Amino acid sequence: MTTAVHHKIIFLTGALLLLIATATAAYLAEPWWLLLPLGCAVITALILHPNLLFDVLLFTIPWSSEFQFSSGFGTDLPDEPLMLLMAFSAIFLLILRQHQWFKRSLHPLLILLLVQFLWLTVSVAFSTHFLLSVKYFLAKSWYLLAFVAAPLLLWQSKASIKRSFAVLLVSMLLVTSVTLVRHAITGFTFSTINHALEPFFRNHVN
Repeated sequence: MTTAVHHKIIFLTGALLLLIATATAAYLAEPWWLLLPLGCAVITALILHPNLLFDVLLFTIPWSSEFQFSSGFGTDLPDEPLMLLMAFSAIFLLILRQHQWFKRSLHPLLILLLVQFLWLTVSVAFSTHFLLSVKYFLAKSWYLLAFVAAPLLLWQSKASIKRSFAVLLVSMLLVTSVTLVRHAITGFTFSTINHALEPFFRNHVN
């Protein structure tokens, strides 16, 4: 399939999605539906450009905060949705670059991770709390895909590693500076430190 055909398919899909979103927004009188095509375009662009997605993920980690949507469901935004996208992108990369993956010699630490993951798979299959085990398995999988598989495939040079390091460093310095300024306003008192750290570092674990 030629590049021109690819572009035509993307254009027609985008136009159809925009038409559906516009009609839905008009029918329901909810303008938020117009954000759907933009969201899909951003998600598609990030998945198709994994280096950009990985850098965006690294930048958002220090700024992410926990949100509780209900008593039983909470997540960190925006980094956890980005981690999920990065996991899907890593799967695509593993499929497209499988020759590169299998030719690379495996580090002992990576072998240990693979052995642990295989044992985790076996444990899930025989778990007495199957649904809880599956949730843990999925969470572990997307962390390994986003922060182990993806960097191994994306970091092809020292320059790419330095870029990712710089992105995370700048983001961390910014959020640390904001925290220091907020704490300075209260005179660096011990009683106000937790308030100054929120919402980015709401406890000592973060």
